[in-house]
Amino acid sequence: MVQLSDHGRMFRDRSVGHCAFVACESADGKETLDGVHLIPRQFVSTSDTPKKPLPKFVLLHGGPYASRTDAFDAWDPLTFITPLLLAKGFAVLMPNYRSSSGRGHQFASYTRGGMGIYDEPDVVSLTQHLVAQYAGRAPWAAADKPDASSRSGSAIWEFREAAEVRRIPPLLILRGQEDRRVPVSQAHGFRRALDQAGLMDQTEFVTFVPLISLRNFPVV
Repeated sequence: MVQLSDHGRMFRDRSVGHCAFVACESADGKETLDGVHLIPRQFVSTSDTPKKPLPKFVLLHGGPYASRTDAFDAWDPLTFITPLLLAKGFAVLMPNYRSSSGRGHQFASYTRGGMGIYDEPDVVSLTQHLVAQYAGRAPWAAADKPDASSRSGSAIWEFREAAEVRRIPPLLILRGQEDRRVPVSQAHGFRRALDQAGLMDQTEFVTFVPLISLRNFPVV
C-alpha cells in the first residue's frame, strides 16, 4: 500500500484533546445513549474524565440521521471548531440522541413522529450524566420537560419563560446569509425576540457571506 497524501502532517505532533466515549440510560429507560466526550489534554485523568469541573460545549449533529464519532471529517466544520474550544480549556460533548445513525434501524426510526419527544431529553440526559460526575445529582430533570413534539422546527419555544427568569446566557449568533437549509430569517426572528426582552446588550449577532457562494451551485 502506497500513501498518496499527508494532509494532517501539521497536526502530527500536536495533541489538544483526549477523546472518550460516554454512555447512559435514556430518561424513559428505553435505550442506552452514547456520545463523544472531548477533554483538554492538560485536564484529562487516567479514568478518561476531567480532573476538575470544566466549562462544556454541547455540539449537536444535524440530520437527525447522522452521528458523532472519533473520525476526522474534513467536510464537517465542527472538526475544526473543537480544537479551538479544547485549546481554550472547554470540554466538548457531542451526543448521539435517538434518531442518530450507526445504531441500527430501530434506533434511527425514532425520528418517525418522535422529533421533539426523544431527541431533546436524550441530549439533556447525556449532559446531566457528565454534570452528575461532579455535582452528585442532575440540576435539571429531562423527565420533567413537557412533550415538545408539536414544537418541532421551532428554536425558541421556551424563550419567553427563560427570558423572564433571566436564564438566557450571553450569546454569539453566527449565521450564513445564504443558508438554504435553515433560512437566516429564523435567526433574525430570534434576534428580534432577544431585543424585545432587552437581552441584546449580552448578544453579538453576526451574519456572513461564504467565500464560495452557494448561488454558483444548483440546489440538489
